[in-house]
Amino acid sequence: NSLCYGVVPSSCRLCAYCTWLLIFDLMLLLCFFYFFLTIFVFIFLYING
Repeated sequence: NSLCYGVVPSSCRLCAYCTWLLIFDLMLLLCFFYFFLTIFVFIFLYING
């Protein structure tokens, strides 16, 4: 599963795809975390914008 490690948040889709093919692990959770964190930040900025 070494292909998934070191993937930057912007490549979350690739990371999630790679992880799905091999095994669910911490990297997939990190990808979802970055994904939802990004959405939260955009919503926060939109509300306060």
